[in-house]
Amino acid sequence: MKNVKVSLVVSFLVFCLFPQGVEAVSPFTAIDSIMQGLKADSSAVSKKLPTVTVEASNITHYADRDVVHITRSMRKGARNTAQMLGNIPGIDCNYANNALTYYGSSNILILVDSLEKSADYVKELHHLRFSKVDVVPNPTGKYANYDVLINLHTKPDYTGYEGNVFQQMSVRPNEDNGNDKKFSGDYSSASFTYTKNKWNFIGRYNFRFLQSEKDNAESTYTNHVNRLQESTTSPMSFINFFRIHNTYWAIDHQINKNHSVSASYYYSTDAKDDYTYAEAERLWLDSGKKEAIGKSVVSRVNSDRHTLGLYYRGRSGVWNYTYDFNYINDGWTSDKNYRQNTGYASDNYFRNHMDYVWTKSEVNRRFFNNRFYFSSGYNFTWKDYEQEDRLTGNLLSENAYHRNEIWTWLSYRIKDGTDLNFSASAEHVKTHTASYEDKNMVYKFSGMFYHRWNKKIWMRLNYWCNTSYPQLGQVTEYGYFTDSLTWSGGNPALRTQVYHSGRLWVDFFNLFNIQTGYNYSPNQFSNIIGRGEGTLPSGGNGVYITYTPENTLYKEFWATIYLFKKNQGF
Repeated sequence: MKNVKVSLVVSFLVFCLFPQGVEAVSPFTAIDSIMQGLKADSSAVSKKLPTVTVEASNITHYADRDVVHITRSMRKGARNTAQMLGNIPGIDCNYANNALTYYGSSNILILVDSLEKSADYVKELHHLRFSKVDVVPNPTGKYANYDVLINLHTKPDYTGYEGNVFQQMSVRPNEDNGNDKKFSGDYSSASFTYTKNKWNFIGRYNFRFLQSEKDNAESTYTNHVNRLQESTTSPMSFINFFRIHNTYWAIDHQINKNHSVSASYYYSTDAKDDYTYAEAERLWLDSGKKEAIGKSVVSRVNSDRHTLGLYYRGRSGVWNYTYDFNYINDGWTSDKNYRQNTGYASDNYFRNHMDYVWTKSEVNRRFFNNRFYFSSGYNFTWKDYEQEDRLTGNLLSENAYHRNEIWTWLSYRIKDGTDLNFSASAEHVKTHTASYEDKNMVYKFSGMFYHRWNKKIWMRLNYWCNTSYPQLGQVTEYGYFTDSLTWSGGNPALRTQVYHSGRLWVDFFNLFNIQTGYNYSPNQFSNIIGRGEGTLPSGGNGVYITYTPENTLYKEFWATIYLFKKNQGF
């Protein structure tokens, strides 16, 4: 009989208020010049486009956007902002998780008064706080890689507050064997926001608890590296627990129309416990040797993370400025205990620590009657890891890297309905451990060509390049046997992962679109399974499995067709 999950949800809303600030490490980002132009140059747009079309008395169509004035019928039946946005033509909302799509795409950016905010929280706010919405498909400038930009406008000179309290409990009925836990999870959150003229205060608390248990699960696994087949037999049990508490506070002040400052603090503590017991029968395929073992695994991870963010937004004439500073102090313990009834046992007690600083500075402006957009900046990253044995205090691994990046973004509107964008960056990455040091340059390029043939048919050709950096578990110098036949280790020589993507999107009549693209990474992170032979922890000689991260080649080509038709009522 399959698990049946029953959820009890209780929610309480008090409204209205200013939208929430960003999550920690997701800063109050720059007021994009595109959106500044939408607000500051609305009269100029009207002069260039004296004739507009009005549908249902609440949607005004301009050349580059739709302005939707929120009506009572749009609010009716909508519990939050996400559900209200789902009543806008082209936007669909999944009521189960508040996920939004725009003509089938989830590549959406949400702004509030032209500032980036935490999308998850904004979607939960009550829509009475907002008066209208800008919907900008295929935005240009720094947001050119998004399929649509949604800018919510709050009521001016607003003073008020909003509170949200949410409680959800999950219960599973017993199965025939009576082993599944009835109470499986709890999710609770409370938030409060307050606005007084140009001051905004935000506070939030979240708690989450999950547990699960499963008995008498049977499986067979064959590892062709060391030619070992392992079949679990009854009894076998899994028990998992997860707990997390986090709190978030932010303050935002609009000094004047050209300058604003923000600060945020985020604290999170979480714990995860996994318990596994199984009896298994091993078969060595080459020799035919069999053995029966019982094994138990206990894994516990506890973490405490502090995050501080400071942000500045400014404007002088036609020039716009952005500066972000983020600092993370993260410490976590990792305990792993492995036991076999053959007498083999392994205990690993680690203490890990990370310091992380990330800064971003940017300057941007428009030229040639707003047809040409220029943006450039400098980013700095410093990350330092340490891993020590909690029992002895010995330093097991130390890894740090520094990253300096300069970048630029250029966007040019060739004519109405035809845009060309280009970006490039160069970054110098330095990685060093106690016994290894590496320096390398990473270059990134991206571009987009957008063309609209007519009112109902358009195309977009994109290319972009992203990077990601190895974590402590991937670059650690320390390796160990996770069980009597499995060796796990890091790779200090692991290089930055570079990921290239391309996509062609053609949209027909806002009814269906065709997309095709590719993904390519010459040095993707991947765990390589290898064969080791030598002395086993039990003292004997034998073959074991090794897991080591390596840079590998990855290629993928894909294609999709999406159909969209929705009746809209206002």
